Amino acid sequence: MDDLKDLREIAYFGIAFAQAGEKSLADKKFSLGDAANFWEPISMLGEAVDGGKDAYTQWIGATDDQKARLIDDCKEKFDLENDGIEEFFESCMDSTLSLVKTFQLGKKAFTSAE
Repeated sequence: MDDLKDLREIAYFGIAFAQAGEKSLADKKFSLGDAANFWEPISMLGEAVDGGKDAYTQWIGATDDQKARLIDDCKEKFDLENDGIEEFFESCMDSTLSLVKTFQLGKKAFTSAE
């Protein structure tokens, strides 16, 4: 059972969309012929939107280990030709996880101080 199924579907949609965008802009312009590159992310959109209602609850209920595995899984799946952009997005994923941990620690510390 995948406890983070909805989060994973949203992340995979975002990854597929970014990859389609990069492929479409490889020639430095976007044209109608590039629409085929977006077939995969468009086909994933329904699941991503449906999962949106439970994604927050899944994230809050996930352990740090589950969150780290999800981030690692996304990084493995996220492959762009432009390594700089890929590294930027992977850094954003790491930073997001770090910020969530920091806020959780702060919430716990300030709640116990009352």
